[in-house]
Amino acid sequence: MRVILIPVFLAGFLLSCATTRYLPRATDDITLHEDRASSRTPDIGMTVAFDAMDWAPGYLEDSVVAFRVALNNYGETPVPIEPRSFLLFDGEGNQYAPATPEQLGQFGTWAPWRSGMGVGYYDPWRPWGSWSMGPTGWYDTYGYDPTFMREVFTRSLFPSSPLSPGAKTQGYVYFRGDFGAKPQELSLQVQLPENPPRRFPFVLVQD
Repeated sequence: MRVILIPVFLAGFLLSCATTRYLPRATDDITLHEDRASSRTPDIGMTVAFDAMDWAPGYLEDSVVAFRVALNNYGETPVPIEPRSFLLFDGEGNQYAPATPEQLGQFGTWAPWRSGMGVGYYDPWRPWGSWSMGPTGWYDTYGYDPTFMREVFTRSLFPSSPLSPGAKTQGYVYFRGDFGAKPQELSLQVQLPENPPRRFPFVLVQD
């Protein structure tokens, strides 16, 4: 019986983890390049893409969303970049601030499913171990490592430092929230000093 139940459980888990993706929508200020959206002010070039975090445990998609952001400074003065330079809005008007490394570090690699005996956790994402491609490289996902997700999130975060004239930078911006209901639209706002805010709308596409 045990041999039968385990494959059935895993099959049900895999079917329940359809990948949720958001694709950009064009506006007067936003142009599209496949899955990326770009905008340009006189001094700043911005490119934004939704990241489905295929490298992460499937259960995180209900709690964390991620965007890849690239910025180019075409001006003559440094441009300060801080976490508050980014805000996320959903279709219901809810606003989300970027998650801090401390908040992201609270996600371990164990799935939030407690065993029937209440004595531990089972992670169907990696029951035997595997290699997984993260945003900053390959990671050995074998066994339980409480630092795994913390390191991935922290190393890939968008850098918070002034962007020098003629320079470019990129990284990930993560947001924590209750995304289990899968909002039909998400909009990432980029607000930089002395530049008009830009909102990049993304619409839900479920594979």
